[in-house]
Amino acid sequence: MRCGVPFAEDLGPGAQCVACLTHPPRFRRARAALVYDDRSRRLVLPFKHGDRTDAAVHLARWMLRAGEELLDDCDVIVPVPLHRWRLL
Repeated sequence: MRCGVPFAEDLGPGAQCVACLTHPPRFRRARAALVYDDRSRRLVLPFKHGDRTDAAVHLARWMLRAGEELLDDCDVIVPVPLHRWRLL
């Protein structure tokens, strides 16, 4: 419910992962289009750091699908920027 990390099986509405239960994040809900792993990294890093915008249409569709249930009652959508040291 909170961070959007998928479970291996459906635990029902309101289920939260151990990390969110033990150290609750400052946000109430978030979603990601992809689980960040070795495969998704090959899609995301060229887009994020290599000006490979050809994937933008597909990534945008995936983000819309992942966050669709949250969009109707959200107050703000915020991109997560690079850390200032990574940007330098």
